[in-house]
Amino acid sequence: MRLLYAAGCNFLVHGPGLDGQIDLPQPIGARYAGRDAFEYAVFRAVAVSSDAVLPQAFAAQRRHRSLDGLTRVLRQLPAL
Repeated sequence: MRLLYAAGCNFLVHGPGLDGQIDLPQPIGARYAGRDAFEYAVFRAVAVSSDAVLPQAFAAQRRHRSLDGLTRVLRQLPAL
């Protein structure tokens, strides 16, 4: 729930795991690998949240993670 609230505020900080969720296809936040890196990640996320290209980055994220986007990725996988 906190990530949804943060996304609504254009402010994302993500801990270890699922790194690509906020980095690909375009950065919409910051990630950190451990407690020592958390404060720096917050400052980076604040900078990203005030970037003028953030609305386009969120739009790219929505397209990438949409049903159509997932379908495109699955169709590129080799058949088993």
